[in-house]
Formats: sequence, C-alpha cells, structure tokens
Amino acid sequence: MFDGNTAGRFGGGLRKEGGEACTITTCFFGNNTCGTDGGGVYTNGATTLFDTVLCGNAPDHMYGPWTDSGGNCQAFTCQDDDDDGWPNECSTVGDGVHEVPGEYATIQEAIIASGPNDEILIGPGTYTGEGNSVVDSGGKNLWIHSSDRAAVTIIDGEGVRRVHKNLRLVFDPSQSIKRTFLARSTLSVSRKGETQ
Repeated sequence: MFDGNTAGRFGGGLRKEGGEACTITTCFFGNNTCGTDGGGVYTNGATTLFDTVLCGNAPDHMYGPWTDSGGNCQAFTCQDDDDDGWPNECSTVGDGVHEVPGEYATIQEAIIASGPNDEILIGPGTYTGEGNSVVDSGGKNLWIHSSDRAAVTIIDGEGVRRVHKNLRLVFDPSQSIKRTFLARSTLSVSRKGETQ
C-alpha cells in the first residue's frame, strides 16, 4: 500500500528508474502527490500493472510506459462506501453506457461515474468544460464517442484548455461506423511551457 506520500518532482507513490521491465501486482496507490509527473507511479521503463488500484493521486496516476494486464482500476477519488478495497468509481454504474447530456450534464460527470471499459455516448452539441482540460479520463479505459457525427459533436477547449488529458480509449471493433467527435480550439503546452 502506497498511501499519502509526497515527492517534490516525480513519483509520489513510487518512482521506478532504469530500463528493466517490472510488474506491479495487487497494489494500492492512493492520495499520493508530486510536483511534476506520476503522482501515483513514475516509470521510465516498461511497467505492467495487474489487479492494482490507483486513486486520488495528483497530478496524475501514472507517468511513463505501462501495460494494463487486467483487473486494474483508476479512480478520481478513493471513496469506498462498501469497504471492499475498491473505490466506488471502480464499479460499473447501471448498464455501463453513460449518455451525455441525457443522463449526465457534462462529459466529465459521466467519466467520474463510469467503471472500467464503460461507454460514454456523447450527444450532438458543443462541450467546453472547466479547469485545465475539457475531458480528463484519469487514465480509465473508456469508449468515448459521439452518438452522431463529428460535425455536430464538438469538444471545444475555447483556446484556454486542453481538450483531453490522460485519455486511454477503448475502441470497439464491432462497430461498422466509427463515430467520433471534433476537437477544436485546444491549448497544448510543450515541456518548455511554449504554447503550440
């Protein structure tokens, strides 16, 4: 259990240096913070996660190359109402399909309510969000797509925020028509802080 740790720069919970491959199994990384990257785990070599919980870490859960070997959960908070050791967000809510704006007013609300590999179905409209990014999946594997087409489903950073952060999308190959969304007016910042 790596809980409540702090690092000045990298890897609040765990910092793995070196190119050797490693596997992290049945671990909990919660409420860890760091100044730059990898609030939960920072790695600069191949890392595999299996049956591991990452929750409440800031500024992100994982930084560096990693493979999801199954049974993992990434959640914005570590709240666990049923005391089963898994945050509430690690369980699928309802049917696993979260409709925006039908069930949730924002894409971010749907993401927070979603479990691993859930579907976020976005209706036509323009979505802007708050903070540094319009959409932050927190590293959850999600299928995020439009119910219509890109021309009518727009995720707009309004020139002041990124369109997405920590996005790890699951693509459903059974869909014959790939419906997506249009990202516009996004702000991207290089490591040197220059706007691109």
